[in-house]
Amino acid sequence: MATYGLIKGKICFLKEKPMVMSVRQENVRTIDDTFDLADRGFRLAFGVSGADNDIPLEDPNFVEWTPYFVHVVGDEDDLRTEYIPIPFHKCNDEDWTHFHEPKANSVHMIDKYKKHNFFYCLDEFD
Repeated sequence: MATYGLIKGKICFLKEKPMVMSVRQENVRTIDDTFDLADRGFRLAFGVSGADNDIPLEDPNFVEWTPYFVHVVGDEDDLRTEYIPIPFHKCNDEDWTHFHEPKANSVHMIDKYKKHNFFYCLDEFD
């Protein structure tokens, strides 16, 4: 972890191009290894605003949100990727009752976005 921090610090200090990393573990779980995210207290809300302002980027003429699971199936000689869409909706007051309290330094920003109905929440699904 210290190495990761040093690398990121060097990139920020020298204004180098950031590294984009992806980690993929194959055959870690089987179809029988299921669990309910809601039972574990996992909730997710998402939204995106412009880089130079706080205007939500949600105009359907320009963007379409498509959260999904990526499921890689097959063996080494025949790997296939399946994209499983996750249903979602605009977050409502009931949704927020299921979230943990945010950290004190995030409350103002989250409240501001909630006021403008900025966030989307994942539907419960199997």
